[in-house]
Amino acid sequence: MDIKKQYSTDKDLENNGVWVDIGDGAKLLVARINNPHYAEMLRAKTKPYKRQMQSGTMDSELSTDIMMEVYAATILLNWEGVTEGGKDVPYTRETAAKYLRDITDFRSVVLEIASGMEAYRLQDIEDATKN
Repeated sequence: MDIKKQYSTDKDLENNGVWVDIGDGAKLLVARINNPHYAEMLRAKTKPYKRQMQSGTMDSELSTDIMMEVYAATILLNWEGVTEGGKDVPYTRETAAKYLRDITDFRSVVLEIASGMEAYRLQDIEDATKN
């Protein structure tokens, strides 16, 4: 096994996102979790709560709100074809954070994409451009 071929990813796509078709005409622009923007924003947003986090006394709803805000700003970067009640839903960070917070299976799909390497693999991208 060629380790570089097997595990190399495109850092630009990891940081700026890749469009992923999630079905029914909807696509999401998803950056890889733990990209530099994510790490920087998470650090900044949680800094005021460091003591609470260390002592395990941070309110879970506040923690979830912070995480969804960070995900919406640094992981789920855009979408196309997302509807609610038959009407198009334009992407905004606020709307993305709300859906990520309120619809746990949607959040799971986004995090599964962002956590995996498949969408960002350099070899797969190179193969696709050759075809």
